[in-house]
Amino acid sequence: MAWRLRSGHHRTKQAIISIYQMESLVVPCQEIQIKIDYPTSRRKRRYTNLADAEPIVLMSVLSSLHAGYFRISLSLCSQALLWKTMVHLHSDLPSMASYLLWYLALATQVSLCFLYTFKCIFFFNLVKEEFTHYIGVNYLYAPSISCLLLLQSAPMLEPHSVLYQTLFWLFAAPVLTLDTKLYGQWFTTEKRFLSIMANPASQVSVIANLVAARGAAEMGWRECALCLFSLGMVHYLVIFVTLYQRLPGGNNFPTTLRPVFFLFFAAPATGSLAWNSICGTFDTVAKMLFFLSLFIFVSLVCRPTLLKKSIKRFNVAWWAYSFPITFLALDSVQYAQEVKYHVASALMFLFSSISVLIFLGVMLLTAANSKRLLRRDPVLWKAHRPSCLKCTYANSFSSSSSPSSLGFRATNKELNQMIRSGYITEARKIFEKLEARNTVTWNTMISGYVKRREMTHARNLFDEMPERDVVTYNAMISGNFVSWNSMIKAYLKASDLVSARLLFDEMRDRDTISWNTMIDGYVHVSMMDEALYLFSEMPNRDTHSWNMMVSGYASVGDLELARGYFERTPEKNIVSWNSIIAAYEKNKDYKEAVDVFLRMNIEGEKPDPHTLTSLLSVSTGLVNLRLGIQMHQIVLKTVIPDVPVHNALITMYSRCGDIMDSRRIFDEMRVKREVITWNAMIGGYAFHGNASEALNLFWSMKHNGIHPSHITFVSVLNACAHAGLVDEARAQFMSMVSEYKIQPQMEHYSSLVDVISRQGQFEESMDVINSMPFEADKTVWGALLDACRIYSNVGLAHAAAEAMSRLEPESSTPYVLLYNMYADMGLWDEASQVRVTMESKRIKKERASSWV
Repeated sequence: MAWRLRSGHHRTKQAIISIYQMESLVVPCQEIQIKIDYPTSRRKRRYTNLADAEPIVLMSVLSSLHAGYFRISLSLCSQALLWKTMVHLHSDLPSMASYLLWYLALATQVSLCFLYTFKCIFFFNLVKEEFTHYIGVNYLYAPSISCLLLLQSAPMLEPHSVLYQTLFWLFAAPVLTLDTKLYGQWFTTEKRFLSIMANPASQVSVIANLVAARGAAEMGWRECALCLFSLGMVHYLVIFVTLYQRLPGGNNFPTTLRPVFFLFFAAPATGSLAWNSICGTFDTVAKMLFFLSLFIFVSLVCRPTLLKKSIKRFNVAWWAYSFPITFLALDSVQYAQEVKYHVASALMFLFSSISVLIFLGVMLLTAANSKRLLRRDPVLWKAHRPSCLKCTYANSFSSSSSPSSLGFRATNKELNQMIRSGYITEARKIFEKLEARNTVTWNTMISGYVKRREMTHARNLFDEMPERDVVTYNAMISGNFVSWNSMIKAYLKASDLVSARLLFDEMRDRDTISWNTMIDGYVHVSMMDEALYLFSEMPNRDTHSWNMMVSGYASVGDLELARGYFERTPEKNIVSWNSIIAAYEKNKDYKEAVDVFLRMNIEGEKPDPHTLTSLLSVSTGLVNLRLGIQMHQIVLKTVIPDVPVHNALITMYSRCGDIMDSRRIFDEMRVKREVITWNAMIGGYAFHGNASEALNLFWSMKHNGIHPSHITFVSVLNACAHAGLVDEARAQFMSMVSEYKIQPQMEHYSSLVDVISRQGQFEESMDVINSMPFEADKTVWGALLDACRIYSNVGLAHAAAEAMSRLEPESSTPYVLLYNMYADMGLWDEASQVRVTMESKRIKKERASSWV
């Protein structure tokens, strides 16, 4: 009997021998032949031959290539234009350098266009994602800019020739197309403003318009040039105002984007060149733009920390250091021709020298780091990695090479990446092509289906696992419960508790995770009898098992049993303490929650964010600002506040009457605000009756791209009710349905009825109630009844009180409101009749209580 193992699997070898010994097999241990495959090098293990490697390498190159690589040709073309300008003004300079640079730029541009065309054919979805990506779309201007500069620096073409003009429109057309997309957003469904989408790479679109404007001016098309110039400068103004103020915080930008900061002075420098061509002279406007670019250049150079990290490792983005300096050098040349000062000549010599040196330096670094040249752009790769995985493996595995040639480890890794990226269908096709699969391969596919809740496929694969039908191999993997536990979790997520229990009962051996998973399933649906049965049968309980029982009994309101299991927990951890504190907080037993926290501190357990979130909720429930401030101090001293802690702090301060501190915490948050955070702050303003601030914050929330939830609209409608903004409330109610596809719930109708009836519009209020898709509850009728009391509408108030009594016959609320209304109106006979009715029905007024 022969077994084939990979090198390093000595434990597996010992396990197989142990199995044969334990099972008392007839075959003696000495006759078991175990062949160990020692792996060759990684390259040999991954690719069996060059034919297998070529498709993957080629597809990897094309998938890594993006429009940002045209920055190389952009630098070459700008250098060609600089040398053409210098040779034209200074005849003593060698004209051969201008010709060589132009042909080198032409070859580079043609090569990049050739490769990018292949990418458009084989990876069109990646090009499409560059088009829709807020950073990648700016790189798409680079090919057109390079072509326009190449055209303007051509030594054999005249601007007034037909060929020159034809090529100009051919190269300018993509710029206008992208302008339409960028400014008008006609080809996207996202509603994002330019100021929100703005980033340092947005300067490329500005440069494209200005370079096109210069080209139009060279041909004598002044009006066209002015149009393109105005587009570029208006866009630059938006970007300058939006981004220049972020320079002190530039470290927040990705490292690979930091060379693009040099585009800040490239845009006005290009504008100066364009205006010089439009006017035919380097006039005041051109000088102003030149001085602006010079000032920004000095500002960036004086902040080396901004670019420090970006120069540690070579990246194609380094070419962004080259062409902005070249544009500044071109400006300095024109300035020196206009102003015959030594300072101007010195600036021309300085920037021309810096431009050439940086260009040569980056070119040498590119040649020295050619292996890194096609590394993926990390910013764009995050956006289109899923599609790249799909295309790469679809093309690679469609070749003659077998997926199995990659080896188990590589194949499993790539399958996992494709599944996580959402391409489980393609992953299944590759899985079916595999000639050999190990346990990890099967588990990867099963887990993928489980996470997508495709239970039929997951169970079918689980049943097809060949190892489950081999008794000896099952004994060896008896400690591997991943497949079983994954299936149980999947059934529980799909709310199929019966199938999960059947699978649990089928398990030959169960580990602690198996027991805990099944118990957690029963706890989740509040079936505590079944959870208790499994808990009592569980051979080895851990702390998590006890914590689940605490949480389970707390969820059904049995705090006595929850506390009992907490006290019996052998080794309490922070989750144990959090569970019992949260139990008391959710059941509004605030005193016990505080007592448990004090005991927790005595026993030396440090609170975590979950603990403090619960205790802040306790402070909110008690309306105890002093306790809340103490909890806030503990937060500042012990933990780094996360979003839930901030939300709890905002709610606590607003409900305890300190709306100013609530807003201060909201404004000073260093973590990204979630919709719950916005809801807490908007709800705080609504709670305090500050409708204007609540609505302003709501508009700010939408401006920041946060999608409102149904709770958001409850707070907005409540704010409108406090301010009497009936039209605004109606508009927000309609937008909730039409724009955000949120179906109105009872609380939305209640708030809308409240805001309408508070203005005495009772007929419209009844129209809203009658149009509700479900029967109105006590909150809706209560809002109407309260408004009737204010406006002394006796008839409608009586009808609303009767409706509330039918819903809750034992509640005293409608009778109390009706009694108060009659008393306020001086109708004491009717008020006495209400009291008699309450006594006859044995309804007693609920006693109000408050915490002081």
